[in-house]
Amino acid sequence: MNENNQNFLKQNTGSIILIVFAVIVFWGYTVFFKMTPLDSSRPVSAVGQKVVETLNRLNEVSLDGSFFATSEFQNLKEFDLIIPSQIVGRINPFAAIKK
Repeated sequence: MNENNQNFLKQNTGSIILIVFAVIVFWGYTVFFKMTPLDSSRPVSAVGQKVVETLNRLNEVSLDGSFFATSEFQNLKEFDLIIPSQIVGRINPFAAIKK
């Protein structure tokens, strides 16, 4: 290397390191965090058809509310649990503790 190249490298070492670091970070991001592309093997219409079929099956579901009128349900008892009031902490937990 000649003297001009050595001076250039000495003067721009920080910039060169920063550029190399940025390239490595960008490469790492694209390799590890890039979202995988959607599965293009299935056409969109097939995916939409599956959603429509699922929606139609859900619309066929009917709920029978007669259970709530049975004597077994009517005889259920509610057990209330009274929670006693407890001592509350400081108004501002981040305030300095006064001695």
